[in-house]
Amino acid sequence: MKVPMISLDHVSYSYHDKICALSNITLEIGEGERVAMIGANGSGKTTLLQMMDGLIHPSEGRVFFRGHEVSKETLRDKGFRRFFRERVGYVFQDSDVQLFCPTVLDELLYGPFQLEIDENEAIDRAFEVMQMLNIEHLKERSSYMLSGGEKKKVAIGSVLTINPQVLLFDEPTNGLDPKTQC
Repeated sequence: MKVPMISLDHVSYSYHDKICALSNITLEIGEGERVAMIGANGSGKTTLLQMMDGLIHPSEGRVFFRGHEVSKETLRDKGFRRFFRERVGYVFQDSDVQLFCPTVLDELLYGPFQLEIDENEAIDRAFEVMQMLNIEHLKERSSYMLSGGEKKKVAIGSVLTINPQVLLFDEPTNGLDPKTQC
């Protein structure tokens, strides 16, 4: 039996040890699977995605990536952190939270440079992603000067340049026009 890409084992999460956001969730996502989470505002979708990305950790239960536990302790290990961050990418619901570099090109290069990818390869990836997302004309623009849809495309692009095996999207079409959503 194949080891799942992501596995949640009876995870629960409470904010400030009082407000229950998730309760006893068990889930396995296999390689190549596409999963959509649908629910009302405040139902825990963002919390669950952030847990899968190791940004927050369960109050109870455990999270695994390819059979390796993802926890505060394991993410402190530089080798595991790199292994995990090279393979899992997260696009935030609010692109403004994710974008902080001086230009769009810098945004797209940030992830590969953090992973110490060769400069030429990083630049090639950035231009390939800009072409794929039709944002080449924005490369010198500041992310603060972009429309909501342009920001979303740049945020997605900043994750695609690390070439992850798993893409986690929180409200992926938020801010995109209907044509781009397709």
